[in-house]
Amino acid sequence: PADRCIDIENAHTANTKNWFCYLGNKDTKKKISFAVIGDNHAHSMIPLFREIAKKNNLKGILTGFSGCPGIIGVQSIRFEKTKNCKLLANKFHQFVKDESINKIFLVSRWTYYTDGRYNGRQFQLLTENNNLFSNKENSRTALINGLTNTVDMYNQIGTKVVFVHQAPLQIFDPQFIYSESFDKITNRIRIDKLKNYSVDLSESLNFQKFIRDNVKILKDQYSNLITIDLNDYFCDVSKCLVGNEKASYYADDDHLSIYGSKFL
Repeated sequence: PADRCIDIENAHTANTKNWFCYLGNKDTKKKISFAVIGDNHAHSMIPLFREIAKKNNLKGILTGFSGCPGIIGVQSIRFEKTKNCKLLANKFHQFVKDESINKIFLVSRWTYYTDGRYNGRQFQLLTENNNLFSNKENSRTALINGLTNTVDMYNQIGTKVVFVHQAPLQIFDPQFIYSESFDKITNRIRIDKLKNYSVDLSESLNFQKFIRDNVKILKDQYSNLITIDLNDYFCDVSKCLVGNEKASYYADDDHLSIYGSKFL
């Protein structure tokens, strides 16, 4: 569709013109206030960015490839010729520079590139070279080096970088949680059960420790780096809730639903 935002075929190439979508005010004369790049997590937050841009009469853009964290100098080890993470991140940076956009958002499932899942499986490996070999250690190094270069390069052009910590990864799928939490007698969702099946805050934080520690170090070095912690919105002192009695904040165990994005 014309309004597609991510996984646009050959979005990374110089001659692909429609390589992003607009958010909020689409007036051609209006200056772009912000730009978002990332993987499928950026895509799941489109309702959030659209809503905020509309409310504040801002114009934004969003682009990305699934399995690409949107940072400079990093390639995902995938075999799709129509998606090049490295080139898209460079094209995005050049566009931000040319348009003098003063704020960008980095939105990705960061642990996908550093840890996989809670069981250590389903890992998306990254590399800084063009060879197609990597492992957990190399992937982690590539992510942090890429993130450092990204913040540094945007710092040089006076652009603020808003790093969005991912939504807490749930252990169980929301479908399972809601079916287990449904009380047939009262025809209601039991909040105590919903909470019980939701991931522990401590487990979520522990799982994200590598990326959080490194972002903290970067934040001390660069004044243009801002962080947004989604735990502040989805978690209480002990649990990161999968949703409320009305609906799930999640579409699956890691992507936000439209409801979750709008809640945010």
